[in-house]
Amino acid sequence: MLYLNEHVATARRNLGAFIARWPHEPEDLRDERGPMLVGCSLPRRQVVCDAHSPAGLRAAGLPDTYPLDEDGGPVPHTRCRPVGIRAKAAGLRGVRARSAQSRDGAARELAWFPASARSIARRVRRLAFTAWFRA
Repeated sequence: MLYLNEHVATARRNLGAFIARWPHEPEDLRDERGPMLVGCSLPRRQVVCDAHSPAGLRAAGLPDTYPLDEDGGPVPHTRCRPVGIRAKAAGLRGVRARSAQSRDGAARELAWFPASARSIARRVRRLAFTAWFRA
């Protein structure tokens, strides 16, 4: 499985969550030490599970308020994992979902399931840390 951010803003939010417990801030990292952002393209005709529109969320068994539950707390991974398992079992190539780091549900991510060892994400660009995080 490969996790992809749909936009640079989503990647920034995910990095913030990833390093939340680090003793320093992302702004403290030197360019050569910070994470690189890699843009990629996937093979054509990838049919994925919709876990972002209201209808898709209902079909996936998630609340319309996802990534938050009905009480305003984060939907736990234990509730999300079965969505991916069902999507993969149904032959879908991934799950396009609202990012858990975007409380308003505006950001998107893709959990991509390659069809075979020959299915690859092709790199189309590479950005140094300061070019994408601080831009």
